[in-house]
Formats: sequence, structure tokens, C-alpha cells
Amino acid sequence: MKKILSVFASIGLGLTPITTVVSCFNKPEVKEKQELTAETFGEWMANQNFGYEGDFYFLENRDPKEQSNSSIRTILGYKFENIIAKEIYNNFSSKNDDVWYIYVNLDYDNFGEQINDENPFESMKDYEFNYQLTIKNKNPNNKIELKYEDQKFRFKQTNRAEINNFNNEMLHHVLLNYDDFENDINNPFNCWLKNSYLLGDAKDEIISGETVRAKDSISDYLNKTSTGHSTSFKLPYEELYFTTIIDEIHQYEKVGESDFIRFKISATSTFAELKDKPEVKWEAIYII
Repeated sequence: MKKILSVFASIGLGLTPITTVVSCFNKPEVKEKQELTAETFGEWMANQNFGYEGDFYFLENRDPKEQSNSSIRTILGYKFENIIAKEIYNNFSSKNDDVWYIYVNLDYDNFGEQINDENPFESMKDYEFNYQLTIKNKNPNNKIELKYEDQKFRFKQTNRAEINNFNNEMLHHVLLNYDDFENDINNPFNCWLKNSYLLGDAKDEIISGETVRAKDSISDYLNKTSTGHSTSFKLPYEELYFTTIIDEIHQYEKVGESDFIRFKISATSTFAELKDKPEVKWEAIYII
């Protein structure tokens, strides 16, 4: 019925070390999973009812415009992508040279009817948002593109977040659900693909062995989006702006016969506007 998940090749299959570490691309075999095709995924989607109920970091008692702006909508989209990617990973296999891209587009009007200046975001409240799901395999040798309109996602934040009481878990919520800085390194469906236009220099530097410059290039890219300087992405609260240093690029490999490369990073993010300026260490797999 399904195939064993084996996302990355073993360390002997063409890995180019940048530092000496055990391959982060090897993962244990888990359970049998389906091959992802238009037919199998369509049948699976027809039986899904996605939702999230739990802790999150949206604040209350703020300027209503802060609690209803487009950043809230964008971050909810990232959260939905992460939840859906986890469920896909639990049910579908991925080949070593697959390059998955998952995108959730929340319906603008539906969102605006529920969260706006007169009705800012509230914790402990049940929301149901309409969205469109797109899933693609970007490897030109394994291309697939599927779209699903008029989907629904339930969301309920069950904690009351306070800006002066952010623990480590809450800061990881910020990192994972803001432009997918952090991700699950075991899940190939989980936001590994990065913008080659913005990170093209880093890709060239990694391939040529210029590790220090590559770390600086990736840090610069991440910091533009997390400190309010990006025109595309902004955190909803300035107190949560943060900076990131890439501590290590462990290794890279080519993705099959494509032009993509895949590598692991370790990073440290500092939330300088919060009490005690907490630092959070995290890791991710990136594909460029």
C-alpha cells in the first residue's frame, strides 16, 4: 500500500562535507507510506479536517490594527502549512530528489470578516478560516502540482500570551511560524525550499567552499525579514523583532540531477527587545 520513507541518501552517496559531522540527512525508517500522486493525495485530502488548538504567541490588548493586520494572516498561513506538512509526512513517502513546496493562501475576505479593527484577534475563541492549498514537487524530473480550493482550517489559541512572559517554547513558535526560519529536519514537506533569487549568493558560496561568507549571506537574508526591513514580511509586534547568526553550515549535497542543493544549518536567534534578551538555538534544512 505504501512505501518506506527514506528522504535522504546515505552519507556515502555524494555528500560534500563542509564540517566533519555525521550526516544529518539520514533518518530512520518509520512506517509504510503512500506514494504521493494526484489520485492518492486527492483521496486523502477529501477526508481531512485540519485544525490547531493549543498554545500560540498572538497577543491581546494591543492596538486593534496590530491584531488585525496582514502579518497575522501571513503567520496563520505559515502555521497552517506546518500542520498540514506534518500530516502529509505521516501519510506519504518522499524520494531523495523530491523538492516539495507547500503554500497556504488564506482567503482575504473570509479572514477580514473574522479579524478586523472592530473585531481584533482573541485567544480562547474558535475560528474557522477558508484557504487554498497548493502542493508542488519543484524538481523538474519529478514535477507535480496540485491545488485544492475552498478548504477550511480550524484555529484556537488556548493561552493568553504576554509579551513579558515569553518562554523558550513560545519563541520557537515565533521562529517556526515566521517565514519558516526553523523547521523539522526530518520532514521533507516542511518548508525547506528557499528563494533562490534571494539566496543565490549563499548557494554559490556553499558550493565553492566559502563557508564564512555563506553564513553571513544567510544571516543577512534572515535578518532583513525579522527586523522589520522586509517589504514582504513583518512580525506583528516590534518587541518580537530578532536577529540571527548562522553558527554552522554542516554539509551540503546536490538534489538528484537537479540544480538544487540541500544543507543543514545551526543558528542562534536573539530577541533583543525582550526582557533579558533571550537567545534561542535552532536548526533547519534548507534547499536552494
